[in-house]
Amino acid sequence: MIDTSEKISGLFSDPARRRELIEVYLKPMIGMDLRPLFKRKGKAYYKVYKNSYIGQRRILDDAVRCGIVVQPKRGYYVMTQFGMEWMGRELGVRITRGSK
Repeated sequence: MIDTSEKISGLFSDPARRRELIEVYLKPMIGMDLRPLFKRKGKAYYKVYKNSYIGQRRILDDAVRCGIVVQPKRGYYVMTQFGMEWMGRELGVRITRGSK
């Protein structure tokens, strides 16, 4: 069985496709395009205040196969904890869930 990191490496090996996934879909999914990062002791943090994307996109279907997002119902996507950790590593930011 192929592990998740190998799936990500395979499906998102092209840097332009990886950048498109993050900038166009994942950042807006968690509201990172609207609210600024905050810094503490030289490290960047982001607190998630929303976590959903509505629409049907092939690139997000590939992200579902990698475990970055889940699709509870058709056309509705939610980022997983693994996806937040992966995106944080890609961007060099600590992403945490906001309080409800």
